[in-house]
Amino acid sequence: MDKTIYLCLAHMSEEGIEQKYVKEAFDTNWVVPLGPNVNAFEEDLKRFVGEGKSFCFFSLLWSVSFAFIF
Repeated sequence: MDKTIYLCLAHMSEEGIEQKYVKEAFDTNWVVPLGPNVNAFEEDLKRFVGEGKSFCFFSLLWSVSFAFIF
């Protein structure tokens, strides 16, 4: 089989605002699946969902596995 199936295609906006966050991650040495942007996203998600706790997974495998467990 020679066909590639991409799980997630990178998409950049026409304005290029994503580059600002990539540069910020490198400048602050947060090139890991953690950091202030993830914390802020979790807080926004918690407010949006209306629950007391929320968390994010950096891996689709972990997300699906966790969904099956709980």
